[in-house]
Amino acid sequence: MYRIALLAAALLALPLTALAHDDNVVPEVFGSQNPNLPEFIRYAETVRVGDMLYLSGVTGTPVERDADDEALTANFVSIFEEVEARLARAGATFDNVVTVETFRLDYLKNFALFNEVKNRYVKAPYPTWTDVGISALPPGAVAELVVTAWLGGTRQEAAE
Repeated sequence: MYRIALLAAALLALPLTALAHDDNVVPEVFGSQNPNLPEFIRYAETVRVGDMLYLSGVTGTPVERDADDEALTANFVSIFEEVEARLARAGATFDNVVTVETFRLDYLKNFALFNEVKNRYVKAPYPTWTDVGISALPPGAVAELVVTAWLGGTRQEAAE
């Protein structure tokens, strides 16, 4: 467990630009750019730099902020399913994830529900997790999930 925390801390402390200047490390972009977004907010879905995979935030299928538990659960599942698909396109799984960041509206109200869905996908040994309550997200979003994965192995392998 200590090695996982040490690995995650070391990887997070290394700036993306430092990795990009290594002659042997060439950033690779996965996913298509949404042409409907204005030019000033376009971004890559997923970028691989060496053994690191960085995913942009995922908000899932649109849902109303005051939706019932069933609709919220469906939204949260769609978020994790999309992240899982992006990881798979790069040859990874949730077992490769070293950092999870979540940003959620109505933080206390939806904490247990979101956690229940998260725990379907994220298993021990656990990655780092930052979970933040915020006041605004794009229309139709109640949560956003950002992950960083290490393609050099799984958290389990790092822990052994």
